[in-house]
Amino acid sequence: MTTAEDIQVRIKEAQDAMKALKQRKAPKEEIDAQIEVLKALQEQKKSLGEDGDQSKKFTLKVPKGTKDYTDKEMAVREKIFSTITQCFKRHGGITIDTPVFELKEILSGKYGEDSKLIYDLQDQGGELCSLRYDLTVPFARFLAMNSKEYPTIKRYQIAKVYRRDQPSVTKGRMREFYQCDFDIAGTFDPMIPDAEVVKVMVEILTQLDVGDFTVKMNHRKILDGMFEVCGVPAEKIRPISSAVDKLDKMSWEDVRKEMTQEKGLDPAVADRIGEYVKLKGGAELCEILANDPGLSSNSRASAGIKDMRQLFRFLDIFGISDRIIFDLSLARGLDYYTGVIYEAVFNASMNKDDESSGTGSIAAGGRYDELVGMFSGGQKIPCVGVSIGVERVFSILMRKLNIKQVKANQTQVYVIGVGDGQLEERMRICKELWDADIKADFMHKAKPKLQAQWTACDKDQIPLAIIIGESEVKEGIVKLKDMRAKDSEQGGGVTIKRVEMVAEIKRRLEDSPNEAFVSAKAAPAAPAPAAAAAAPKAKGKGAAPKSPLTGPASGVRSIVTQAAHHGPSGLEFVAAHERAYYGPSSPASASYPPSWGASAFGPVSTACKVDNSSKATEKQSGAQPAAAAVAPRSIKIETHTAAGSSQPQPPTPKDWVAAEERAYFGPVVGGW
Repeated sequence: MTTAEDIQVRIKEAQDAMKALKQRKAPKEEIDAQIEVLKALQEQKKSLGEDGDQSKKFTLKVPKGTKDYTDKEMAVREKIFSTITQCFKRHGGITIDTPVFELKEILSGKYGEDSKLIYDLQDQGGELCSLRYDLTVPFARFLAMNSKEYPTIKRYQIAKVYRRDQPSVTKGRMREFYQCDFDIAGTFDPMIPDAEVVKVMVEILTQLDVGDFTVKMNHRKILDGMFEVCGVPAEKIRPISSAVDKLDKMSWEDVRKEMTQEKGLDPAVADRIGEYVKLKGGAELCEILANDPGLSSNSRASAGIKDMRQLFRFLDIFGISDRIIFDLSLARGLDYYTGVIYEAVFNASMNKDDESSGTGSIAAGGRYDELVGMFSGGQKIPCVGVSIGVERVFSILMRKLNIKQVKANQTQVYVIGVGDGQLEERMRICKELWDADIKADFMHKAKPKLQAQWTACDKDQIPLAIIIGESEVKEGIVKLKDMRAKDSEQGGGVTIKRVEMVAEIKRRLEDSPNEAFVSAKAAPAAPAPAAAAAAPKAKGKGAAPKSPLTGPASGVRSIVTQAAHHGPSGLEFVAAHERAYYGPSSPASASYPPSWGASAFGPVSTACKVDNSSKATEKQSGAQPAAAAVAPRSIKIETHTAAGSSQPQPPTPKDWVAAEERAYFGPVVGGW
């Protein structure tokens, strides 16, 4: 074994050799090489530690840009992967797998300026290899090798990729990370596969509940045509495109400086580009660009505009066009894109004051029709795809979750022994539950303490407990306790026959399924309304119907509206408000008759009428919200007199919401 003394001797020899080189004025290359030898020996000595035992000295950390994940974090990640995979399968996707490293020549020259981020591996036997940078280029290589078997394919792949990027773990920028790709390959009519891929992206991000996001979209042909019209030389189109792609991180002044000073572009040409890249909008931007004299005369740009018109029609059919911003500053730096390009951006990340600032795109993709042909000698297989940024989605969700309330395991039943421990009986019960496909666990001790078993059951958030003791074994019964119901009525558990145990457990689990992942949003509690705090609880006939909401009146409640892609309108808000407080039977999601009678809101609005002062109306509540369960109170609704009319108008949804806010939360709340 190498010791510190051995290393010290070699260090002394290396130092003597260094002196000799300097005395004879050796070439700089020889001196530099000797310096590296000396540095390596010093590092080796340092790693041995003071006692010289290398086996006891470790740097206990993960490499930069990587991360260990705890059990609760993995529960969140598994939920993310499950949601993504279900969407991919719902759209007909099939999965493949490719090696984690590829031949270096396969990856080289496909990523533009980002090629410097590829991890190259040492030569291990004649083949130069690199870790995969993404999943798209390996997929293109796969298609080129299997084009006869897969002339068309809807493929998805979830796997790790590697980049020598500057990491920021809290913002989801890693050196080792997962990509979740969905691609459609094959020859189809224009923009049909593109529209479905964008639909897949929007579906996933919506189901993951990442928050408000926008899909920025552009077309490479429009971008290249724009550069041609502005006067960018052909050999500089890709470098200038790469500079434009930084506009989401840099100001236009900085990007212009890079184009003119670093990449030698004529300042007048840069200014013309600046006029175009500030344009953004929806489908109407297609018409603006089509009427531009320069772009309309350029064949590339015209073809791209035609594609975008068609794409917006399809996105409108899929119901997602309101998520899309047509943004001429979007360039996407990867060289292999040939058509439509897009990326989803978490809107909070565009606010510099928000803690999510700098998160970047959370999903991105585009059309790449020529990449397969690079590997197959010219045989083209058109492709379009999207990649979901799992690590960035994960970092966003972790900021929204109360991680302590995440249930990491899937255990449904915990078997507890009392008295002598009943080890063998606990094992028999677990076997019976496992054979019935019920997830069960028990403490691996012969005579565990009762409190330790209860603590383990609580800690792992296991919903049901089976309690077994000597008397239960003799009588052929067990005690079943619902750990989710923190009440004294259960006592030590409900007695059931041993032969009925499995059926009863399955029934209870079906009535209230146990989730392995609990989405516990960390939201501050709202103060209890003064009126609600002072009012007695409603009883008997006047009591409100059972509400789908849980928790005390002072808790933060969630109101679901139909407005998936924008702020709720007054009508949607009131409808959701009614559903949340009075249950799904309320017809408030329909329309509001001028009389605002019981048919619209039920007993809460029956006394609503408009006085002649055009100042306000009084509405006496007959039934109160179930979550608050408070005594009737008056709600003042301010209304307005229409022009040319002497009579005040019935309250609008906005009037109603403002009144609700004042009545329940006081004047400090400005509205919704």
